[in-house]
Amino acid sequence: MTKTKILKNTKLKILNAALKTWPDVRARTVADKVGLTHAAVLYHFKNQNFRDCVAEHAVKTGCSRVIVSLIAMSDKSVKNLTSEERQKHFESVK
Repeated sequence: MTKTKILKNTKLKILNAALKTWPDVRARTVADKVGLTHAAVLYHFKNQNFRDCVAEHAVKTGCSRVIVSLIAMSDKSVKNLTSEERQKHFESVK
């Protein structure tokens, strides 16, 4: 496996673990869950807001539990969702 692929897979593992901690998303908590150091988690999100990256990942993967929360907060990551898409996510968490 190439270094690029390893880094990509690690970042996905971090993002997926972070979805499970939502809304209490903290790099340190996620690091503990995936067996990395806090610094290693932050390394994968250089110059990026970790919470924003997790929110974007939730939208990309269709994680309704998180998306409903993002809609309630008027988060920028859900601004392009149609009303039908929003409704679908609300109905899936009932």
